[in-house]
Amino acid sequence: MLHPSIEAALHLLNDDLVLAHFLVRHMQVVPQYESMMLHGILHRIEGDYENTREWYRDVKDSEVFRAVWGENGLDKAMDFMGRIEVLRKRTKQEDISEVQQLEDGSKREIKAVLEFCEEKFRTQRVDDASAIWVQDEKSSAKGRNMVVGGEGWRQF
Repeated sequence: MLHPSIEAALHLLNDDLVLAHFLVRHMQVVPQYESMMLHGILHRIEGDYENTREWYRDVKDSEVFRAVWGENGLDKAMDFMGRIEVLRKRTKQEDISEVQQLEDGSKREIKAVLEFCEEKFRTQRVDDASAIWVQDEKSSAKGRNMVVGGEGWRQF
């Protein structure tokens, strides 16, 4: 096993949102900024833009966010996400170049987080991730409800 943040990023790149979500839900509070950012990206991919905005606001001052979006990058990240939101609302996606540009930007973002994680955590084997998997009680209960309690639309 690799560090769970690296695994989650690889799952996102492979469009495996279920496994990525499983991993990031276990690391959704400080100090796991990398996973928190991946959690935001995951919600953007799902089309849950308000949730993405919240995750981005939570990590905007972190090293990983600055590595991906630059200093004071929240406006750039929000603009990028807004462009995706607008494009998805269109009934016809006539501008193929814009679609390609946004897909490329999304891949760039995920790859930048992955590179940051590889640099920070290396690719050494992680046999016990229990010390990495942190979450607060409030988010833990909400996450459990989303999966097994029928709250929201994510039922695995």
